[in-house]
Amino acid sequence: MADLRDPVIRALLIERNAVEASLEEEYEADGFSYGKAAGDLNTYTIGRLCNQNVVLVYMPGMGTISAATVAANLRSSFERIKVGIVVGICGGAPVTPEGEEILLGDIVISTSVVQTDFGRQYPNKFIKKEAAEDTIGRANPEIRAFLEKLSGHLVEGRLKSKIDISLTQICENVGFFKSRYPGPENDILFPAEYRHKY
Repeated sequence: MADLRDPVIRALLIERNAVEASLEEEYEADGFSYGKAAGDLNTYTIGRLCNQNVVLVYMPGMGTISAATVAANLRSSFERIKVGIVVGICGGAPVTPEGEEILLGDIVISTSVVQTDFGRQYPNKFIKKEAAEDTIGRANPEIRAFLEKLSGHLVEGRLKSKIDISLTQICENVGFFKSRYPGPENDILFPAEYRHKY
């Protein structure tokens, strides 16, 4: 049995299709299934991405509650999970810490998680809780060290090169050959106060 340690969680169809297209091998074929724990309502695809065995998790909908439920169920079926990767749209991050604009198609690797929806609603504003006991803790030392390695010049260059190769291969797959960067004139950044229709 493969050592399944890395889940990839995503909500939108476009995200799912891109991650599935990146899989080099799907383990659950010809009726074979790894199964899942009793009571786990998640749906999975198991496979290999580069040299890592991965578990793709399908979310029933968007939002923090859905993501938390999916993550909890995931841990019941795959107890040896070491790292979770959430693939999606990076809302709320218009610029890098250095002040560079984040554009459509940029890849952002987070070093922390900030819970913005936990606080108290007053008649005129929302104030989020920021006390130490109310915040999400730091990643463990192994993950923090890995993120430090990713930010180094040597690994960053290799990562960019591999991403270019992977994107080229994905765009050659059926259903992705029309995928391309639409150009800066179509890369519209909405103001923070803009109310999106879902």
